[in-house]
This record gives sequence, structure tokens and C-alpha cells, in this order.
Amino acid sequence: MNPFARWVDRFRPKKSSILLAGGIAQAGLFVMDVLNPDGRLAERVLFPNAATYQGTNHANDVVFGAASQITTWYLGFINNSGFSQVSVNDTAASHGGWSEWTGYSGSNRPTWTSSASANGSRTTSSVATATVTDASAQIKGVFLISSQAKGATSGTLWATALETSGLGYKTVSQNQVLQIYYTNTFTPVS
Repeated sequence: MNPFARWVDRFRPKKSSILLAGGIAQAGLFVMDVLNPDGRLAERVLFPNAATYQGTNHANDVVFGAASQITTWYLGFINNSGFSQVSVNDTAASHGGWSEWTGYSGSNRPTWTSSASANGSRTTSSVATATVTDASAQIKGVFLISSQAKGATSGTLWATALETSGLGYKTVSQNQVLQIYYTNTFTPVS
């Protein structure tokens, strides 16, 4: 059972919001739990995602073409500093409206581990974690990408997502632990 099912359903595309007569609608939701150094939950932050053309083109090429499947995906963080916008045209190599925040433990991005799809959704099966090493930072959003190394600009950028409540960013402090969950949903529309 997905512990975030009620949030996923909240962000699932509704037929009335689709401008198409039929097809498939995509929606995703990142959930980030911010834990204090003592392990207590400080805040839960929701990030509804926007897929990119690079990501959706990859999905089409794998399902309907001969492209190779990407079997491992990674989570990254969008820095609030210098942020201007995300775009459906963003790619792993080119995203001029934002930069990656890398002030957390390790040299690699956290791995997104997911369960098999059910009812159109694929969700986190093992939480991804990162410990903040910066004294303080402001996270504007998160993203899902196929390249492992922090700051890497190769691979495929599936989605970006922005913090949508409060200030529009989340301030985190040194030694806080970030636990990130992601659910991607395809909804048939007829």
C-alpha cells in the first residue's frame, strides 16, 4: 500500500481537466519528508511534477520504438538561488532557468527505487535519503534524472517539480535528513 496514495489521488489528472478527447494523461508527485537530526519529522513538502519532452520522448521511444530502457533513476534538487523557471523543454544537458543544489552527503544523487506498476502508477518502494551538509539552503524543487553523479548533465531528465505551498521553496539546515518519495501515474482518458 502506497502511504502517499491520498496525495497521489489528489494530483491524478481528472478527465474534466484534460483537453484531449482521449489518450493518456501523465502526473507525478514527489513527497519530501524533512527530518530533524533527532529523527522527528520537521515538515512534509509536496512537489507535483511537470514532465519534460526529453522524458516523454524517451518513454515513447522505449514503448513504441527500439530505444533501451533506463533501469535506474536518480533524484536531484533544484536550487532556489538564481531560479527563474522550469520548462517542458528542459533537458539534462540544458536547463537555463535553474541549477542543481548539491549541498548534501555523498558524491551521487539518491537512487529512486520503485515497485512494479499497478493501476497506472509506479511508486517508491525504498525511500531515497540525503543528509544536508550545507549550513543552510533553500530548495526550490526536485527532479528525476537518469544520471547518477551530482551535477552531471548527461542522460535523460524525466521530470521537474516545484514546491507549491508557502514561500515556494523549502529552507533546510545542516544535518537534517531529506527522505524523498516519487509516484508517476498514467491515467487512460476516453
